[in-house]
Amino acid sequence: MISTVEGSLDGVRSANERPVTGFSYVYDCSSERSDAFNSEMSLYRAACDGKTDMLFVSHLHADHINGIDRLQAMAPAKTVIVPYLDVVERLLFVLSILSAVRHPDRRSTTVRAP
Repeated sequence: MISTVEGSLDGVRSANERPVTGFSYVYDCSSERSDAFNSEMSLYRAACDGKTDMLFVSHLHADHINGIDRLQAMAPAKTVIVPYLDVVERLLFVLSILSAVRHPDRRSTTVRAP
């Protein structure tokens, strides 16, 4: 999360400052350890206000994308940045995201690049 706060005129920060604007982003969305992933998802859920401004996907290996369906069901990304994909790879990726949004009870996203 990137957020701005309105501070006092003297520049001293206080503990009760509230964010004025925020930008939420996720870089890759998965983990090989489900406990670590679940912990991070809980923290993100509390901070993101039900939306993700931008999702960056570095590459399509399972340990980088298997949590995208949960993220999309919890806090859908407005913009998704993916590495260069050919037409078939892009179609598979978009279909997996649409499926996750339409069927949030499904817990795995499988995208296989040719």
